[in-house]
This record gives sequence, C-alpha cells and structure tokens, in this order.
Amino acid sequence: MKRYSSITILLLLAITVVYAACRKDTSSLDNNKIPGVSFDTTGQSTLSVYQFERLVVEPKINTEGIEEKDLTYSWRITQVYNDTTTTELGNQRNLDAEIRFPPTNPGSELRLLYVVTDTKHDLKYIMNWRLTVRNNIGMGLVVAELDANGKADLTHIMNPDLTLDYNDESVKHNVFSSINGSRIEGEIKKMKYVKVSDGNAIIALTDNSLTKISTLDYKQSGFNGDLFFAPTTINNVQGIYSVYQNDVLVVNGQLFPTWMAISKKWGIPLDNNVEMPDVMALNPFNSSATTNPYYPAFVINLYNEEEGWFNYIGSLNSFADRNPYRHPEQAGQAFNPNDLPGKKNLAAGVTVDKGFIHVLKDKSTNAVGVYLFNAGVNEASTLTPPLATSYFDISNAPGIQQATLFTMLDDQRLFYYASGNKIYAVMYGGATPIVEERYTAPGTEQITAMDVFRQADYPYSASYLPANNKLLMVGTHASEGKLYFFPMKNIGLGTLDVANAKSYGGFKKITAFATQL
Repeated sequence: MKRYSSITILLLLAITVVYAACRKDTSSLDNNKIPGVSFDTTGQSTLSVYQFERLVVEPKINTEGIEEKDLTYSWRITQVYNDTTTTELGNQRNLDAEIRFPPTNPGSELRLLYVVTDTKHDLKYIMNWRLTVRNNIGMGLVVAELDANGKADLTHIMNPDLTLDYNDESVKHNVFSSINGSRIEGEIKKMKYVKVSDGNAIIALTDNSLTKISTLDYKQSGFNGDLFFAPTTINNVQGIYSVYQNDVLVVNGQLFPTWMAISKKWGIPLDNNVEMPDVMALNPFNSSATTNPYYPAFVINLYNEEEGWFNYIGSLNSFADRNPYRHPEQAGQAFNPNDLPGKKNLAAGVTVDKGFIHVLKDKSTNAVGVYLFNAGVNEASTLTPPLATSYFDISNAPGIQQATLFTMLDDQRLFYYASGNKIYAVMYGGATPIVEERYTAPGTEQITAMDVFRQADYPYSASYLPANNKLLMVGTHASEGKLYFFPMKNIGLGTLDVANAKSYGGFKKITAFATQL
C-alpha cells in the first residue's frame, strides 16, 4: 500500500511537469505584444541602375506601433558579386545614392541590403535585393585631367553632338578612379580608342607609361609590358596612331604596328635604323590620290631631327616594304627634303589631297616654317615619293614662337595653333598663308588642350555625326578647368562660332581628348 502510493505520487508529479511545459506562456506575447517591422516587396524583388546614375529606392515597410525616433536605417551594398564585404550607401529611410560600381554580368549581380533597427527592443530587420548595374558609358568623348598632385583621371561626356541618337547631357567625372580605386600616375598627353580582339579599349599615354582601359566598365585591363607579347622596357612613350589595318604605337624611338582588332597585344617593333620622333604625319585613309583603290600611297612621312632630313615609309603591312627611306634630292621643288638640318618638329598631319604637312622650327634662328608634300605614287610599276610642293615662313605669326598646341585638319587647307590664351587659324590654300586670331579665352584662362572632334571610327565609317571634323574642342585652366566645344563655320577660314559654343566647368587641368564608340 505504501509502495503504491509512492508510484502514484511520482506519476502525478510527471504529468504536472509536462502540462506546465506545454502550457502557452501568455505573460508577454499576449499581454505585452512587441511590435515588428514588415516589408512589402511586391514589384521590388530585383533592382537595376545605370552606372554613375542615382539609385532611388523607396521601400514599402510597415512600422505600426514603433515610433520613428526608435528606428535607424542602413543601406549597404556588396562591393563585388558573391562577396560579404559591404559599403554603406545611406542611412535614411529611403535610398538616393550614385552607383559607381562596374557593370554586372547576368548571374553576377550585386546585393543591396536594407537594415532597419528597432533600437528600443534591439531588433534588426533585413531586406535584400539583387542589383544589376548597367553600362551607360557609350559613344562620346573621354577627357583626361591632371590634379595638383600630378595624377590623372578621366571624365566621360555624352551629348547630341558627340553621341548618336542621344538627346540628353551626361558628364561623369572621375570615371577611372571610381572604378579602379586610384588615379593614373603622371600627365596623360595622348589617348586613343582602339578596337581590340578581347574588348575595345582606351589607350592612355604618359611620358613613361601605357594604360589600357576597357570601355565596357573602365577597368584598367593592361599596363606597360602587359600590352606587348615580347618583353618590352618602357622608357619613352611618344605617340599612338591609326592607319589602315594597323594601330601604331611609338615607344623608345621604335614603331610598333599591330592590327589590334585581330590581336590582343603589340608585337615586336620594326627593325629599322631610324629614331622615330614624337611628331609624325600618318595617313589613315585606305585610298589616296593614286590609282590604287585600297591602300594609301605612303603611310608615314617624318622629319628626322637626328639626321636633318625627311623620311618616308610606304606601308606597315607585314607583306610589304616597311622600311623608312630618306627622301631623294628634289631639285627645283619648294624645298629639299633630303637636306634640311637643324630643325625641330612642332606639328604634322595629312592634307586634303592625302599629302603631308609639317611645321618645323629652326633650332638656331627660331624661324618657323610650313612644309607641304603631295601624296606621291606607290604602285607596283611606279614609285614616286611625296614631292615637296610648298613652303611658307610663318615666323612672324602672332604667338607662334610660344605655340604649344597644334590641330591639323585633313578636310580643309588650314590648321589651328594655340598660344597662351589665344587660338589662331593658319589658312595655307593660297600663294601666301593667312594667319588670323579665332578665339581669346576669358580672364586668366590658359589653353591646355585642343583637338578637332572626329568619331573614333574615322575615316572608316560609312556615315558620321554632323559634328565630325566640324567641332573644335578646347580645354582651359585658371582656378578650375573648363571645356569648350566651338562649332566651326565658314569652311576654309577656320571661323569659330563662339556665340553658340557649349562649355562645361568643374574640371581639373585638361590635357588630352579621345572619342569612343
């Protein structure tokens, strides 16, 4: 009897414990309910934004029962796909932030996190979205800038003059550093858009470096030796040009011709004994004044400062003669390109008839002259090097002794030069050249860059924007850098339509331009 009572008591105690454990605790949840935050994601499961534009998100959230003073907000974004490292974009209820991350590929979207914190109850509520960053850096103008520390960055501009089928204005500063996390060391003196087999790119040149920048996302995709198949020491970077089926790099006094559309890098330099100068005239056209419909008569004409005469190169194709030759004696011509010692290259280009123009300065007398050649004839049965057709002395032209920038036109018989804060036009179509001032920059602005707008595919496209060869681009600098676009009117006279010029401010020192597709 005594034993039975003990077992009964133990069973009753066990039943009581189980009942107590299963009993619903209403002490806080029913009587002291904690308010929460809920998200309505209808129509907001994924997000997208164009690179360098603002991402605006106004989430639908329910915070009933929570006072606003007890809530904090944080918007964060992963820096790369499938990464845990995040960057804060904002700390307001709604998001309005510029997105400078590179464009994303399908399946590699970034993750946008929205964290709402109830500080009173120490509770966090998290919502996340897949974010697609789209590329909106397209056909337009790339501007190189130099800061006070000697470092370069890029600005990208799109507007109706520069961009096909575009009716807006887009100016994106610091594109390179925003993507790559740092600027380019040194002053960018030249840039060129190049179609490359592994992705089109801008090649930016400083005095001692080459930087390849993908135009898909503006990531640096190559530097110095990365751009060559064979080991190449970069000491002196001089220029970059395009001729028919060749992208020509001039480094360390050597020519590196390679058609980058079918190659990822430059090959070995040409094996010749001529020191290539910083300034040369290269003919980009795929036909000339000769009867040959496919190739220019001569692709390069250059003044050899070391030897004191002119050289020409007939072709840069691997199956042709790519050697430089000294111009022969040309008795009875305007000047003798075979013997012209003591000059310095100032500028060079191609003329309307696909001949060549050079501006040289005498190292002793400072005399400045304009030297003109015709296109020559380069065919299987006939080889006539470019003939010296005209010479003009422009030593007394205003500001020519201090001129630092030249822009040569290939569709008009004129060129521009800049000196200080002024731009002059040299019209050489007649028996005597005419030099006239065309623009004076306001205030203390000094001209730091100048070029004519040409589409990146010029002269190989079937059609061009109306501004092609008809818009002068000018960079100036005083307290800030400014960019001007001057329409060119009165063809052959170089008149600039100053009244209808477009201008942009907020730049550092502008040093170079490049157009891109």
